[in-house]
Amino acid sequence: MTRRVLMMGAGEAARLVARGLQQGEYDRVVVGFLDDDPDLQGTQIAGIDVLGRTSEVERVAREQDVDEIILSIPSAPGAIIRRLISDAHRTRLPVRIVPGIRDIIKGSVGYEQVRSVAPEDLLGRETVDLEEGPIRAAVEGRSILVTGAGGSIGSELCRHLVGFEPARMYLLGRGENSLFEIDEELRDAFSFGGGRVVLADVRDTERMQRLAGEIRADVVLHAAAHKHVPLMELYPEEALMVNVVGTANVLGFARSVGAERFVMLSTDKAVAPRSVMGATKRLAELLVQCAARDGGLRFMAVRFGNVLGSRGSVVPLFLRQLSRGGPLTVTHREATRYFMTIKEAAMLVVQGMASGQGGETFVLDMGEAIRIQELAENLIALSGFGREDEIQIVETGLRPGEKLTEQYLADTDPTVPGPHPQILVARPPIPEGFDPRALVEEMRDLAARASRDEIRRRIIELLPDHDLRRSGAVGS
Repeated sequence: MTRRVLMMGAGEAARLVARGLQQGEYDRVVVGFLDDDPDLQGTQIAGIDVLGRTSEVERVAREQDVDEIILSIPSAPGAIIRRLISDAHRTRLPVRIVPGIRDIIKGSVGYEQVRSVAPEDLLGRETVDLEEGPIRAAVEGRSILVTGAGGSIGSELCRHLVGFEPARMYLLGRGENSLFEIDEELRDAFSFGGGRVVLADVRDTERMQRLAGEIRADVVLHAAAHKHVPLMELYPEEALMVNVVGTANVLGFARSVGAERFVMLSTDKAVAPRSVMGATKRLAELLVQCAARDGGLRFMAVRFGNVLGSRGSVVPLFLRQLSRGGPLTVTHREATRYFMTIKEAAMLVVQGMASGQGGETFVLDMGEAIRIQELAENLIALSGFGREDEIQIVETGLRPGEKLTEQYLADTDPTVPGPHPQILVARPPIPEGFDPRALVEEMRDLAARASRDEIRRRIIELLPDHDLRRSGAVGS
């Protein structure tokens, strides 16, 4: 049975797909286009009518007895893509999407490349491509150590790196099961036999020092961290030990083994931090900057926003809530966040690792911030629920330490173009008199003996350049 297809968009991508379907190979026929260009209304493209604007999709789909809708505006900004997805799913018909504009440039687009809509399409921008030459030069034949290797981003780093043929990859972390799984995956799916599981806790200074006498690493990628904002408000001592002391221990390991490169994964929450988590990650960034300055080594940080699909991120939470029939919970209907894919996060890290000279903070240009409320509405649509369904969105209020909006650069951060068109390089200023050795000892002592209120107060005092009191003090 031939399926009737409606194209949302009438640009070059839509025309390429329509021409392919006209050849009859896929048992589909294009019954019309929808486009918001007023000059196209009432015209024909390749003998096919432009039937109206995209907002009229419900009416046109009903009148034309449509079986399938294809979104075909690959260069549209995120807000428009999300509106199109929402409008199209109100028809309760299958909705598919064409590839991004970069794929159109690389080669012709046909129906075989059209795919189902995925959460990353809600970003409304092209994802990052790697500049592979510098990465291969930094990785091939070398020993790599990844901390937090069993986590969502750490394990994705491992998957990317094996393609550049490292001699050995040490998978360090505390979770034995997750480490076992990524080691097995590298062995089975990637035919990489150079993985070695290292059960260790980055908080344990003596263990990390002993480890420096047991293994060698040319490149260290530090992904281990506590990242959950509300939990770190409850347990600031844990944030200090993992994010600050743990980073110092991994830096010490890297120095001891003579690592050529060190990259710490940071967060946009380190900018004007309101939370304990963000503040401890900013302190960790400062440790990395000082290590690069004092030792002349290629030590650097990579800062990015929320990662779609990572553990603890909002998308898996929404999908679990949808599987139970709702409601979906948002902290505030005006809250916005910057998003990137797990793949992009890993690619940004390895690109910065390969290109950095030391002391940089690499930042991905993540485009526009997305309203969490809008993301929830679109995920409901992606899951096939219509607006008439009883899937509610409930506002719960901002949790301790959370901001209404995030930023990935501070006003005081000078930036220059990075090694990739979508990567910026920032060199945030180091506060005058900042003493990394004294900081680590103080944080270790505070975590061991101090009250949680005292820890929060001291973190505020250590970051005067961000004026936490004005932005909403830690723990307030």
